[in-house]
Amino acid sequence: MTEQEVAIRIICAFLGALCIINMFTKVIGPERKQQWFTVRSGWFVFLNYRGSLTKDWLYGTPKTIQGVGVALLMAACIALETWVIFLV
Repeated sequence: MTEQEVAIRIICAFLGALCIINMFTKVIGPERKQQWFTVRSGWFVFLNYRGSLTKDWLYGTPKTIQGVGVALLMAACIALETWVIFLV
């Protein structure tokens, strides 16, 4: 595998991870996300703010068992997607 192929696969894995995060955000919805996750407060909010698009994607830390489950499921989906991209 050449360096160019590796770079293309890394970019595809990154874009795939963004798609997975977007899908989870749409399925969960803002109400449940607010119930299950805690976003940092204080001056860290300034460091986390990167535009209106990532405001929807900012999950924070899980505060319930459902939040932990969603975080683990999201990480597993991203890992599986990356593994498939590098396997093929």
